[in-house]
Amino acid sequence: MLLIKNANVITLSPTRPRAEAILIEDGRIKAVGSMAEVSLLAPKSAELLDLQGKTVLPGFTECHMHPILYAFFLLNLDLNGMRSMQELLGCMRSKAAEAAPDQWLMGLRFNEEGITEQRLPTMAELDAAAPQHPTLVLRYCGHLAIANSPALALAGISHDTPNPHGGEIERDSSGKLTGVLRETAISLVTDQIPPPDFEAFMQAGERTFAQLASYGITSVHGILQTSDAGPSGKLGYLEISALKALHDKIPQRLNLMIMATEASQIEELRASELHDPAPDSMCKVGPWKIICDGSLGGHSAVMFKPYSDAPNMTGIKLWTDDELERMIREAHFKGMQLAVHCIGDRMLHIVLEILAKAIADSPPRDHRHRIEHASVAPPELVRRAKELGLIMSVQPPFIYSERSWVHKRLGERISSLYPFHSFLEEGLTMCGGSDAPVESAEPLLGIYSAVNRLGVAPEQAISIEDAIRMYTTHAAYAAFEESVKGTIETGKLADLVVLSGDPLSTPPERLRDLSVEMTLVGGKVIFSR
Repeated sequence: MLLIKNANVITLSPTRPRAEAILIEDGRIKAVGSMAEVSLLAPKSAELLDLQGKTVLPGFTECHMHPILYAFFLLNLDLNGMRSMQELLGCMRSKAAEAAPDQWLMGLRFNEEGITEQRLPTMAELDAAAPQHPTLVLRYCGHLAIANSPALALAGISHDTPNPHGGEIERDSSGKLTGVLRETAISLVTDQIPPPDFEAFMQAGERTFAQLASYGITSVHGILQTSDAGPSGKLGYLEISALKALHDKIPQRLNLMIMATEASQIEELRASELHDPAPDSMCKVGPWKIICDGSLGGHSAVMFKPYSDAPNMTGIKLWTDDELERMIREAHFKGMQLAVHCIGDRMLHIVLEILAKAIADSPPRDHRHRIEHASVAPPELVRRAKELGLIMSVQPPFIYSERSWVHKRLGERISSLYPFHSFLEEGLTMCGGSDAPVESAEPLLGIYSAVNRLGVAPEQAISIEDAIRMYTTHAAYAAFEESVKGTIETGKLADLVVLSGDPLSTPPERLRDLSVEMTLVGGKVIFSR
């Protein structure tokens, strides 16, 4: 047994919101209460953990991330801190000088809005920086990339190559390639990149989950590809095998969201070693994940009206309506949970109408279908989502990273962006994630962003407790796990996070000053500062 004492326990349970001690046995909470109450139940042989007043919360759940892609990103250049085009190109030149001839160069998480010039690099600039190396720079959203001439040549892309379905190969007014690729067109290039060295990847995978543990994350709703239909391109075929190889080294509990085109792909995984439906499972196969449109940053989220700073663009649909309806209906009628990516308002409208028909045409059930992102959601769509009993799976770190430029993208539509307060006011369940590696996976950053809003539709700010619940109680509900996770109560899993201070009494602007001191899964410490 483990006795946690001298703690400030925030249980998030309405029956006993606060406590001082927790007794853990066989991975579960045996008792929670005052020091006097819990000490009476602890044998003398119990291991003691004196937290000296630190705060304990239910462990955080990361509700939307790409774990294998995260590991792959760790093996490549992170360009998120670039401040000028000169710095970016200098970084690419230095990497090219170190690399063997013809070796691929990949720069990831580039944000043109964060550099002085506020523009993308040109194909000519990348050619000059790495003339002998195929090079790809991926915008941080993952929905837009810039390739140099060697990379385009290896991909067989020329001025007369047609756009792939659900993607765009950008050309200038004279029809010449610019090097810019959007959505599925990116895979034409990434498909040419060889898989990483196995040992290097395994090390990156272990680092990925160690980082998550340091953020207080005890459960992960992780997105995996089963084919080349997704951000990893043909490398997506390897994601399931990669996770199987890493499985025994992952300390968090996994709820896998599977990108698929057929229900049989998910059924096959549910018959594999990756699916354990037991309440204390370390890995289970959960929703069918479908990506429908792009991103606001790449002007590819599907909007009713053109972007305010790109009046000729309204986004890119990755599926036809018929294809989308076929998948949604198949999942719903087979009793599967859906997790559907919708960022633009028009895309959300299309998906809600398809879901409404599927739900109306079937017997009532507790489907808990999820809308992933739900970024631009005007009031009428918020009400429609409530009518359909949907869960809104949101990524508050987007507020932090987009705050300097998203106003010019959307104009007056900014009031409908990440409308967290409206979701809760309407009575929707809202769980929180990050879309890592696109954004930082730190739940404390997400909580800070959801509470402070940083000038992005400030009227949509939510309370600190509501923000914490996105990563705890509501996250558990979103995975049908509310009986074992989300609150600190007797009988539930001993998945806990220890913070340096009490978030509920911390000024909102100081929430980022809190630190994760310890993370426990099943009563075992997986991170300690």
